Amino acid sequence: MSSRNQNIIGNIDWWLMAGYLFLVFFGWINIYSASYSDEHSSIFDLSAEQGKQFMWICISLGLGFFLFLFDTKFFQAFSFFIYGSVLVSLVLVLIFGQTVAGNKSWFVITSSIKIQPSEFAKFATALVLARVMGDNKFSFTPSISSDNRFKFLGIPFHITKNGMLAIILVLIPAALILLENDTGTTLVFLSFFLAFFRFGLNWIFFIVGVISVVVFFTSILYPVGFVLTALALIGLIAFFFMRNLIGGWKIIVLLLLFFTGLTLAVKPIYNHVLKEHHRKRIMVLLGQEKDMKGSGWNVNNSKMAIGSGGVLGKGYLKGSLTKLKYVPKQHTDFIFSTVGEEWGFVGSAGIILIYLFFIIRLIAAAERQRSMFNKVYGYIVACIMFFHFFMNIGTAVGLAPAVGIPLPLLSYGGSSLMGFTLLIWVFLKLDSQNLQILR
Repeated sequence: MSSRNQNIIGNIDWWLMAGYLFLVFFGWINIYSASYSDEHSSIFDLSAEQGKQFMWICISLGLGFFLFLFDTKFFQAFSFFIYGSVLVSLVLVLIFGQTVAGNKSWFVITSSIKIQPSEFAKFATALVLARVMGDNKFSFTPSISSDNRFKFLGIPFHITKNGMLAIILVLIPAALILLENDTGTTLVFLSFFLAFFRFGLNWIFFIVGVISVVVFFTSILYPVGFVLTALALIGLIAFFFMRNLIGGWKIIVLLLLFFTGLTLAVKPIYNHVLKEHHRKRIMVLLGQEKDMKGSGWNVNNSKMAIGSGGVLGKGYLKGSLTKLKYVPKQHTDFIFSTVGEEWGFVGSAGIILIYLFFIIRLIAAAERQRSMFNKVYGYIVACIMFFHFFMNIGTAVGLAPAVGIPLPLLSYGGSSLMGFTLLIWVFLKLDSQNLQILR
């Protein structure tokens, strides 16, 4: 083995590697528990979920080791090609894909092998953003005299042109995935904005995003006139504080027009675009309905399973509610309920701590990178992991809406596992060669 390869192996962050391997194999044994039946009692049974997941684990590990054969410059040089290829696959799945669980987001190869391109879109978008934002000239915030300031209808915004390009690169795959009716994966793309704020995106965009969410939900619950009046009052307050900024009053007028249009569009979208199960979930989330046997069934049963585990749990393979298949989709979106019932509070808290350690370790590793490409990519991976972790466990305990977001590395699913393997192992590779990069 060459000294270069020895250095790379020696520089691997083994704590991250250990965390990855632990979560993958802990997920596998819990998938086995959630899917267990007397007919498929072997953990290696390829006709059952646990056997299929083992196959995907082997493929993912092979993929991970294969990634280490590439030089880190490859990922930077081919980032736009990878991104473009994934966009093509997202378009093709809309045309030729099959609908599974209400989402037209799958290429069905066989009855047991399905590929979901949207899981790879996160990796491709992370790469291309690292390429764009890793440029030494990149900045989200324009200088006062900058000719790189993004303008719309002649109105200058507090963002540069290449900063707006970064946002557009996120919105394109998110829009295509939304057309697949995959709301959960679309929401995951919000996690990219967490990384944007770390690299200088003006917090006014966060405020606009929060207001948009508030306007959406209040427009569902209250009359349009009430919402428009509230917006007018907020606009007057904003004008008082922002009138002296560059393009201040023009930006306020444009934003008011945007929020007014959003307000007027919410009811038609809610009544004629969203499907019945989407409307149910929104009403349950807003506390307007208690749908114990409909859209709230999974969440309520998940909470019961977690609560029944007590402090130490019922023991591995001894979860009565898990054995009775009381929680639908328990091996996928609600795998945490299996952990809660069989491993108890201690096991659940342990898994949460491991995830937090893994994410914090990712952030620390990203911060030590000498290359901006590496640093941006590492932060994006950490943000994606955090969003999945927060939303999935939040759903399992009833603190977040059920939108179908898997728990990273634990939930059943080949595309999800390979997608996270790509995200994590590419960063492990970048980090292993970090010391070879001159500042």
